[in-house]
Amino acid sequence: MSPRLHQFDEFATCVNALAELITGDLKQGIAEEGVATLALSGGSTPKALFEQLSHASIDWANVRITLVDDRCVEPEDQASNTRLVRETLLRWAASAAEFHPLHRPPLTGDILLGEASEMLRNQFSRYDHVLLGMGDDGHTASIFPGAAISEQALNPENPASVMLSEKAEAGYFRITQTLSQLLQADRISLLVKGPGKLDLLNEILQQGDNSPYPIARFLFQQQVPVDIYAAKQ
Repeated sequence: MSPRLHQFDEFATCVNALAELITGDLKQGIAEEGVATLALSGGSTPKALFEQLSHASIDWANVRITLVDDRCVEPEDQASNTRLVRETLLRWAASAAEFHPLHRPPLTGDILLGEASEMLRNQFSRYDHVLLGMGDDGHTASIFPGAAISEQALNPENPASVMLSEKAEAGYFRITQTLSQLLQADRISLLVKGPGKLDLLNEILQQGDNSPYPIARFLFQQQVPVDIYAAKQ
């Protein structure tokens, strides 16, 4: 199964198309299961997508949302993905959705992992849609190239649903869902913007499943369909 690439000249057009896809997946999940589930990545790229989805005509009261990963900072911190979702998505129509953060201060260490694992087990045994991003170094979620947790976090047989970075990655300690947990999905999407990331994406697509970048383990697995939404600018 190869990832499907949807390429756009303008970011706004790309966001519109991906918002339509996610909306359809959530509506289908509600129709089939009564509740739809969504896992989201943070960073600056998906902000416009979240703002658009906040107005989508969905029965948001029957949607559960969590994060693919988060920085271990206070939820009011500018670097917090929890803050990003609350300020850009959980407004307007989408304010009715259930939101279950991964990082819950003041919990730390094994206690934080235990609470996050239990939350995922109870609320997110599967996902209708998982949204990923990609860093300039090819990382996704909070799984960085060469990080101490990367091999285990990217092992599809790993029984753990979440892991904590053992040191600060790109300036922060982080909590992340593992590949094995995120593959419990009906669909994975990747949102990419800008010429630098497009060049990296094309390199990874050419390398295929031999690519050393963490995102490649999501793109070339054979369990879940992947749609890549890429904008030149």
